[in-house]
Amino acid sequence: MTTETPLVFLEFEHVLLTDPGHIHQFHVLPLLYRLRIGVDTDLMRPLWLKLVPCKVRVNLRRLHDEFQPRYVISSDMAGAMNRPRMVDMLRRAGLAFVADNLHAAWCIEPGEDETRGARIGAWAARWRAGGQPFVVLDNDTTGQALARGPLSRRTVICPHGRGLTVPALDRARAVLRGG
Repeated sequence: MTTETPLVFLEFEHVLLTDPGHIHQFHVLPLLYRLRIGVDTDLMRPLWLKLVPCKVRVNLRRLHDEFQPRYVISSDMAGAMNRPRMVDMLRRAGLAFVADNLHAAWCIEPGEDETRGARIGAWAARWRAGGQPFVVLDNDTTGQALARGPLSRRTVICPHGRGLTVPALDRARAVLRGG
């Protein structure tokens, strides 16, 4: 295994966020941040605590503890937030270890005309060190194109409504080990 710090390209929908209601609320967060309303009120605390299910958080933490990766947010929603807001959101959602380990180029470029795979490829061409291990954690809806494209060996599809399950975690481990 290489000594380069691994990378994890991280989608939110159906990887971290598994509840359709929470996914909808998640898409409202950038607007709330922009309007500077409600992100730290008593009404929002339950949302922050339930945003990422405990099992998903634990599985991502296991991957983190084993590989100490840097994270790149590949969710389309990242384009609607700046880094400080993303860090704040990750911390509030119980993912401080992700917030503390965001890559300097913390998200892929948003783009309506390019596929997510093309945007991840462009990011990697610019920022990834040669031989640096990486895994793409995506969902079984938008991630299917990744699973069939040039990133197929590096893509782990997380099941809809279940997120980063133990089998997906095991596959991500194998990818980062070079398998």
